[in-house]
Amino acid sequence: MTLPTSGPLSISQINAQFGRGNNLNAYRGTQYFTATAGPFTFPSGTIGISNFYGTTNVAPTPTYIFLTSGSTWTVPNDWNNLYNTIFCVGGGGGGGEGINGNGAGGGGGGFGLINNIALTRGSIININIGSYGAGGGTGNNGYGGASGQQGGDTWFNGTSLSSCSVGGGGGGGGAYGNRNAATGYGYGGSGVGSSVYNGGNGGVGNINGSGGGGGAAGPYGAGVSAYGANGGNGDNNSGGAGAAGVASGNGNDGAAGSEYGSGYGSGGGGGGTNNYSGSTYGGSGGLYGAGGAGGRANSAAVGGNGAQGIIVISYVPTP
Repeated sequence: MTLPTSGPLSISQINAQFGRGNNLNAYRGTQYFTATAGPFTFPSGTIGISNFYGTTNVAPTPTYIFLTSGSTWTVPNDWNNLYNTIFCVGGGGGGGEGINGNGAGGGGGGFGLINNIALTRGSIININIGSYGAGGGTGNNGYGGASGQQGGDTWFNGTSLSSCSVGGGGGGGGAYGNRNAATGYGYGGSGVGSSVYNGGNGGVGNINGSGGGGGAAGPYGAGVSAYGANGGNGDNNSGGAGAAGVASGNGNDGAAGSEYGSGYGSGGGGGGTNNYSGSTYGGSGGLYGAGGAGGRANSAAVGGNGAQGIIVISYVPTP
């Protein structure tokens, strides 16, 4: 509730809102918000009823910005250095190709978060959105035994993951299948910031089938690692669901996350194929940041692609 902007206003109404009693002097220096901005503080000196019109102790709904492309971002003119959050999720790694063997799954992208970063309004900030890691056997990887590509790093305010203010590392690519030998999974990415979580690891490719992709990390926690051909869930089980491994046929894609709001979230890993005599493709990772599954093969079969990363910015506007 916000106190009225005009008309009668009593100390009992003020106390009900802020809870500091019936002496106005107790409110000196207390933090408050208006319906659309903040935080502010009441005067440390003389204070009266008029200072409380239109105030509240509850922060207004923040503005959200979702960045999925581009290399720069311009700080808005209502940016609030005292009330903002920025987090990044790295791109997911691609699954390994199956080539007379079963490919391993790619790792999910890592997560990094920072609160209340000071930025100059109107300034241009360098960013990078982590690219998806291509599955082995796709694009320039070619056939003949190709591991999945590593997902790209996502970062904000810097020139690399190591120099940025906040970032999420890309998940590693899964190794290609080598007959019936176990193949190395893609490791989940790490993060940079005041709060960080790792992406889930991809699943190992072995005689029992191809490995699923790791789930992407997010604000609720680490990405879940794949289990066999089953993809891992995103964001500590709060994001997109990993695809279950299948008994035959191509693997299914992991689900996109939606827990950030507005249809955005940390994705679930792609699913692989369990012990099966045919050649099948691995499922792709879900948006955003999940790893792809490995291919299952007696001959060349393509690993699933990882999913690209994302930057999410939220702030309470202020004049």
